[in-house]
Amino acid sequence: MPEIKDSIVSPSIAPEPPVAMKNFYQRHRTEILLFFGFWLSFGYFFHLQAGWNANARYTLTLALVDKHTFSIDDYHEADIVMTGDKAYYNGHFYSDKSPALSFIAVPFYAAIKPFLKMSDSIVKTVTAYRWTIFWTVCLWAALGAMLFYKLMRYFGAGNHEAILLTFFMIYGTNVGGYTSIFYPYLPATTCLLGAYVLLMQVRLRQEQISAWRAAFIGFLISMAGFLEFTFGLAGALLMLLVLATMQPR
Repeated sequence: MPEIKDSIVSPSIAPEPPVAMKNFYQRHRTEILLFFGFWLSFGYFFHLQAGWNANARYTLTLALVDKHTFSIDDYHEADIVMTGDKAYYNGHFYSDKSPALSFIAVPFYAAIKPFLKMSDSIVKTVTAYRWTIFWTVCLWAALGAMLFYKLMRYFGAGNHEAILLTFFMIYGTNVGGYTSIFYPYLPATTCLLGAYVLLMQVRLRQEQISAWRAAFIGFLISMAGFLEFTFGLAGALLMLLVLATMQPR
């Protein structure tokens, strides 16, 4: 009887992830787990009565996508998104808030809109509102929590201490209350934290700030001020630290 060789096919072995990706996960595992954990946690909550401030920003997103206009005439008295934070000019109503967060939310609301075929307008509004917040404020807030953890590590906290401080900052202060409302406070804070992290990396290494890093830090500081104008004050102080770090200036 002839010998049969290799008659048993060895089970296929799943290819391992690229080394670079694997190393990246190992180096930043805590940050990644914190980011997704906080993101899901923030997205779990929804404030049905978010208030005039948040609604004024969201109605602008609705108007931009649905009506291709800056006027919120069709939304400022609607259920769920009614707002009194508005300006009346030349026969039309407009949101009187900084428009940055409304602009950021446009692609996310536009993405969910074709799938909203419910007959109940309230359910449709809540679904779109919650989805938009999840992909804007909740996501940026989770990124901010991760950046805060990194800052604590830069300031000398151990891994467990930094995690504990991050949880306390989110859930032990009023910060947590803004992680699931359509306010720009957390996105603006995240921009400043991102700029601070980029700056601290250079200061700890005692290196010069590259032109690209300086430009990106400046962009993040400016974006924080565009999201919420009062954050420009904190951004100005951070910019002074940037200028003090740059050699030559």
